[in-house]
Amino acid sequence: MSGKDTKRSFSFKEADVDSTVLFKSIWRNSYLIIGGAVLMGLIAWVVCYWIYPDALIIASRKSGISHAILSFKIISACCVSGVLLISSMVILSELMSGRALIAPFVEQKNVVEDEPHEIMPDTPVVAKHDEDSLMREEQSDPEPVQTMSDLQPALEKNENHYVVNVFARALHHLEISRILAISPEGDNGAVVTLELVRELADRGSRVILVDMTGTGAVSATMLDGHYEAGVTDLLVGRVRFADAIHADHYSDAHVMPLGSTDPSQAMKNEKDLSLIIGALETVYDLVVLECGPTWAADIAALVTHKTQIALTVYDCEREEIAKHAHDLSQSGYGTFIHLRVSEAAAPSTR
Repeated sequence: MSGKDTKRSFSFKEADVDSTVLFKSIWRNSYLIIGGAVLMGLIAWVVCYWIYPDALIIASRKSGISHAILSFKIISACCVSGVLLISSMVILSELMSGRALIAPFVEQKNVVEDEPHEIMPDTPVVAKHDEDSLMREEQSDPEPVQTMSDLQPALEKNENHYVVNVFARALHHLEISRILAISPEGDNGAVVTLELVRELADRGSRVILVDMTGTGAVSATMLDGHYEAGVTDLLVGRVRFADAIHADHYSDAHVMPLGSTDPSQAMKNEKDLSLIIGALETVYDLVVLECGPTWAADIAALVTHKTQIALTVYDCEREEIAKHAHDLSQSGYGTFIHLRVSEAAAPSTR
C-alpha cells in the first residue's frame, strides 16, 4: 500500500534523574544526616575547646571576633559540612542503584511518511513465514492438542535447550534486551526465571524481573515474602515509576512486583505496558518478564526484534510443556528456547 501513513512515535530520555526519588531518599535517611551533622559539630567542639584551645584564642584576637562567636561559626560550618557529606552519600547510593535513573516517557508525536511503503505489523515476530504458508495455515483447521505423544514433535523440532548458567553466559554475546519467560508449570517454572535473573546479576549485568504471573509469588520470593507495589499499580497510576522498583534481597538484581491492583483492571491500560518495558530497557541491560502459564497470543504485543522467548522447564515430563511449545511453534515463534534449572536444582527423574 502506498500514500501517506501516520504512525505514533514515542521517545524516552536515556537516563533521566527523578528528583522526587532523591528527595524521598534524603527524607528517609534524615536521621543519618542529622547524626552526621551532630557528629561533625561535636568533633569541631572537641578540637576547639580541648585539643587546640590556644589556637582558637589566637584566632579570636587576630580577627577581632569574640571567642564565643568564632567557635559558633566553626562548629556551624562543620555541622553544615556533615549535612552535605551524608546527603551526597545518600544521593550517590540512589544513583548507583539505578532507582533514581528511571527513564520517563517524554512525548508522543505523529510521524507522516510520504513515500510508498509496505505496511508491516507493529510487533515483529521471531520467525518469518511466506504468504502461501500463512494462507494454508488459516484455511486448515487447527489440530486438536490431546496427548503428550501428539505434541512431542514440537519439543523435538526446537533444539535450543539450555540450563540457566549456560544461557546466562551466552547472553553476553547476543543482542537481546528483553526476555519473555513463559512458565507452563506456574510458580515451579518461575523458579527457573528467578535463577536466571540472579545468575545474570551475579555476572555483572544490570537486570530487572517484571512479575506478570498473576500470583506475585516469584517477586515475593525476592522480597522475603513481602508483596510490594508493582507493575499493576504503575499501570493504573497509583505509584510513581521508581516506587514500583525494588532490590532483590539476595542478589544485585532488581524486581518490579505484580502489585496490589487487580490485574484485570490494570490490563485495561495494557498499551502502556510496552512503554514501561521500553523505559526499563533504557536503564537495564536486560528486562526479564515472567509471564506465568500464558499463551503465545497474549505476548504478541511485547515481542520486539531484540526479544528472546524462553519456555521454562522445571519438570520435563509435564504435558503442559509440550502444549505450550506446540502453541509457540504454531504462532510463528519458532526460535524460542527451552530453559531448565541447573543440574544441582533439577528435580529427580522418575
